[in-house]
Amino acid sequence: MSRKHPAVALTVALLLLAGPVVTTTTADASSSTPPVDGAVPSHSAQHTPTNNSTVVHENPAETGGRGNLTATRGWFVDRIEAALVDCARRATPAGNGTCAALGAQGEFTSLATRYRDVARRTDDPGDDAAARILNRTAAHQLAFTRSVVRYRSTLAAYREARRQGESRRARALARRVSTQGDRVSSAGRRLSADFAHVTSNSTINLTRAREITSEVTGNVSATTGRIRTTEFRPPRLNLSSTGARVSFADPATLRGQLRASNETPLAGRTVTIRTPETTIRTETNASGSFTATYRPTTVPTGNATVVAEYRPRNDSPFSGIEARTTLSVGETEGTLRVTEASDRAAFGDEVSVRGTLRADGRPVAGVPVVVTLGGVRLAAAETNASGGFSAAGSISTAVPAGNSTLDVSLARRGRALTADPASTVVSVERTEPRLVAGTERLDPDTVRVFGSLTAGRTPVKNATLRIRRGTDLVATVRLDGGGAFERNVSVLDLPANGTTTMVVAYEPPGGNLDAVSVQVRVSTASGLPPAFVDTPLDAWLASLSRLDPALLAIGALALLMVSLVSTGAAYRSQGRFQSAIWRSAAVAVGQLLGIDTGPASGTDPDADGASTDAGSTPDAEDVDGGRADGDATGPGVGLLDAARGRLDGGRLDEAVVVAYGAARRHLDASLDVDPALTHWELLAVYREALDREDRAALERLTAAYERAAFSPARSTTETARLALENAATIVGRGPGSTDPMDDD
Repeated sequence: MSRKHPAVALTVALLLLAGPVVTTTTADASSSTPPVDGAVPSHSAQHTPTNNSTVVHENPAETGGRGNLTATRGWFVDRIEAALVDCARRATPAGNGTCAALGAQGEFTSLATRYRDVARRTDDPGDDAAARILNRTAAHQLAFTRSVVRYRSTLAAYREARRQGESRRARALARRVSTQGDRVSSAGRRLSADFAHVTSNSTINLTRAREITSEVTGNVSATTGRIRTTEFRPPRLNLSSTGARVSFADPATLRGQLRASNETPLAGRTVTIRTPETTIRTETNASGSFTATYRPTTVPTGNATVVAEYRPRNDSPFSGIEARTTLSVGETEGTLRVTEASDRAAFGDEVSVRGTLRADGRPVAGVPVVVTLGGVRLAAAETNASGGFSAAGSISTAVPAGNSTLDVSLARRGRALTADPASTVVSVERTEPRLVAGTERLDPDTVRVFGSLTAGRTPVKNATLRIRRGTDLVATVRLDGGGAFERNVSVLDLPANGTTTMVVAYEPPGGNLDAVSVQVRVSTASGLPPAFVDTPLDAWLASLSRLDPALLAIGALALLMVSLVSTGAAYRSQGRFQSAIWRSAAVAVGQLLGIDTGPASGTDPDADGASTDAGSTPDAEDVDGGRADGDATGPGVGLLDAARGRLDGGRLDEAVVVAYGAARRHLDASLDVDPALTHWELLAVYREALDREDRAALERLTAAYERAAFSPARSTTETARLALENAATIVGRGPGSTDPMDDD
């Protein structure tokens, strides 16, 4: 295939998206742009506008790829130029101040995006650079136009107030005109810079848009300056310090005076003093004087600038003014103390510390401090008005075990205030973590290795585990924020029907956690559930509890069937044989889940002289001993009682898993669905058979079971309680249950 074909296809797609190919004729260069205040400015020459009748548009399917891209780019250039120039004109007095084409509902964003796609496929890198800022330029132009509209509205109100002789209101409006005029000037300079960047880096010519924007900005600045001169008189402000060199121990006394141009004191005016660290507000007295004390703390040593600013009220006849002075900041030695701290902790525990910072016999406020333990950052805080601080943080894996030094130090060096660190000792205990790992054969060549690492109830975050097969390191994996991990590992040399083992190891280079490893078995590629082997007993049971209850029941049933077939000579009747198998399986599953279902031999006619119907099936009676009719002893009720016991005992994950098993047992017995399906597959099957309330309850219960069985995060009491409520809804009102309203 020719390399031109993709370009042709791209161009056809872009033209179809853009709609009919047309060109937009720009206004003649001789059109004028009157200024804000009515003066008529001059204009530079405008490039020759495009004429629809002189442009020949070729069929993209009949032209070369590169030439076709150039033609398509030219079409986008015309549209983009027209949109931006048109919006620039909307900001003039003759415009209406709206730029719908650039707004959220306009077409400009789409144009810019498609132009960028074309620009990336051309030889000119400048087009790509310009395309990246087109949307930013449009946003800046919208902001500029809106600021001009607000400015003109306030200007019109000012002129009307002046015409009506409302001098106080006119002065207040003039203050707003002054502020908004500054914003227009700032937005105009930013927009002109964008126009210049686009023009110099692409074939898009925004010279005219830039000219219009500059004219509008200049007119606004000139008008604002005239209004300031008319309405406001500049006062006089001075600022000085009692000493050129200052420190925390030797603070600066700042003095100043505010007067009118005729030397009349301006009393009762607010003067704001900005230091490198804080802002001080003071008020002038009857002589127009003000004073303030500046005591440096966190500013770097060396020269520092202090600014005094007078901002008049809106109705004031004076304009704003600033005054500055420079100080030389020296160093003062302070004292950090630890007054209270934890003395013993382990991984995940919170260590707290309290203390004070004082200098020159007084408390120091607003100074940041950092707390480290064994060289590892633990927490940060800032001193309060009384110089005190309080900080706390959890011990990470990096903190070394044994007696570790807890240091509190100032967060910044080379500042006006210094202090030596304050220290104490914390005994950090070594902890043995718990590693749970499993495998799943995804296909003959790939194994998923997964699990979690915890220490007590705290997940180990962001640590690295190593996965080995024999002596070979096959992968490393990093624990996530919940202490869980998952990694696909290649087993290209392992036959599909072969098995092997891998070792997952946590081997910290130091810190307070012991090394731990676990061996996991890789099963054959026959769809078997994940394998957990050679783990500690509690880890094995934890992983086993995450398997689907139905799969556990099937496994137990299969084992019992094999056992009973080999030793079942005494059960010669087929009905008795089936009944014994099912009841023995029920006992095994009940014992596995911690539920007392009675002795397995309860159905043996030789044991108690009772007889069993040879035609009975597992559907006739449930493992709880109740019937499958949804009454108080129906399928799942025993499991639901067991789930309540686990909830009361604080075994929350188990409560959720057993509650799901209760609902599943009830629905399996009622709907006769293949019990080998997964919980999500069963949910999909059950949806059509359940009413809205039961369906919603099962959806919520399935989601809770998924989290309890497979997530490293533990279930909450509220989650477990809701899971039991949803299970009770299904067991009490599921298909096959007896509705109390039917008992007429």
